[in-house]
Amino acid sequence: MADTENEKAEKLAAARKRFEELKRKKQPNKKASNSGAHQKEPTSSSSPPLETQHHEATTVIEGSANDMGQQDPMDTDPTGPTEHGEKLVEDKSPEQPDSSSTNNGPLVSRSATSEVLLETLPEIYRKQASVIDELRAEKQQLLDEIKGLQSRAQEGSKAMVERDRALEDLAAVSEELQIVKERNGVEQATLLAGAGEASTLKIEVASLNRQIAHLQSQISQKDKTIIDIRRDSTLSSPGPEGVTKQEDRIENMSVELSESRAALETSVLLANNLKLERDSLKTLVDSMKVELETTTRNTKDLSNKLNGLTQSISSDSAKNSVWEEKSSRQEETINELNRKLGEMTLTIDHLKQQNQELQASEGSMETRYRDIERKLANAQRENSSMQLRLAQLKSSLHESSTKAGPLTNAETNILSKEGDGNGDAKDMCRFQEGTGSSKSSSADHLWRQVLADENSQDFLEVDLRAVTKNTAQTQSILEPPLERDDKRRFLTHRVRKELESWKGHRINLIDVYSAYDDSYSRVFDV
Repeated sequence: MADTENEKAEKLAAARKRFEELKRKKQPNKKASNSGAHQKEPTSSSSPPLETQHHEATTVIEGSANDMGQQDPMDTDPTGPTEHGEKLVEDKSPEQPDSSSTNNGPLVSRSATSEVLLETLPEIYRKQASVIDELRAEKQQLLDEIKGLQSRAQEGSKAMVERDRALEDLAAVSEELQIVKERNGVEQATLLAGAGEASTLKIEVASLNRQIAHLQSQISQKDKTIIDIRRDSTLSSPGPEGVTKQEDRIENMSVELSESRAALETSVLLANNLKLERDSLKTLVDSMKVELETTTRNTKDLSNKLNGLTQSISSDSAKNSVWEEKSSRQEETINELNRKLGEMTLTIDHLKQQNQELQASEGSMETRYRDIERKLANAQRENSSMQLRLAQLKSSLHESSTKAGPLTNAETNILSKEGDGNGDAKDMCRFQEGTGSSKSSSADHLWRQVLADENSQDFLEVDLRAVTKNTAQTQSILEPPLERDDKRRFLTHRVRKELESWKGHRINLIDVYSAYDDSYSRVFDV
């Protein structure tokens, strides 16, 4: 609605400008006529505003008609409506003094005309809107028809594609007809079906052509109606309302006609494209027919060769019988060999399984052997270190014994218990008992230091000579190291037994040391 109001305002402005131009052109004549009118009726001085309003209303209608005439591409004479408007102005201008010459009624008549004009303008707009709505409805109908035709054209193109496929099927069927003569009935049925589809496609194309012709006839009829309306508008000079109504209708119809023509052109182009595609398909069908003829000739040649081969096969049938006997014998031998081969494969699978089991056991034995070697090496290293430490202790003990003198009974008992494994402590006791010494205090201090290093620092605070007098105290002090000695002897016995089981094998004591628990490492602690 805003667009229509803007257009109306523009038309009003253009009409006013044209009216002013016409007024300027015809001003001398108007002055002469108005001077005589003023001399006759001096009371008509208030008429020019009403006259200008009346002229403005007429020029608004004339301006809208001129605009419509300029916008209409079918109008060949755009200056016609303006001339007609000028004539109306010229006809009405001398009538105004006559209307003003009535007794005390010029103001009433002019106000009545202005009121009539004001009342007719909404009616004109309403009628124009109704006409526009009708034309839009017709336009929408035409667009719907065009869309329907386009959809039908698309369906026709799809039908053409289906027809192409049907033609391809027909070509395949024709080839099968020439190759296999037993399927003649089925192929004839398919050919009839393809012909029916082709006929239906032709009927659809003809219907589309009829629809296009119908649209063209409708467009031509509308063109004729527009021409008739313009002719009637030029011949008969209706009122301003009818002129504007007809011009608006003509303008809208011209716009719709242009749109319908464009749609018709597109539909015609689609029809032409369909025709071109149909022609190309016909050419393809012709080329396929030529190829079909060549394939038929090739099939005939192949059939002749096949006949010759059948004759040669019949001649070779006797030879084939002999070869069949030989092949039967060979098949029997092959079956026996296959049976033996199956038995051999079973034995091979069994042997492979045993080999895998042996390899797995060998791998586990190798890993165990490596672990034992590793532990044994660690044990040997610890043994060597313990032997070095024992030698150092022996040397230090020998030096202290030479300086201190003979040992006491408690010390000899401790050495005897600790030396049950190798006999070195017993020899040391015998040596010290044979030699003797007068420095017992230094020996006590040395043994306390040794026991403190071996067990705990409480031995530095214990008097060994006083402890020998109290048996309970000596037992509480010597019981933990004796238990450790017993445990060490048990573990050494266990290690010897384990090593005897591996006698004759290469063992890495480092692996043995790392594989087992801490008991093997504690065996070699001094």
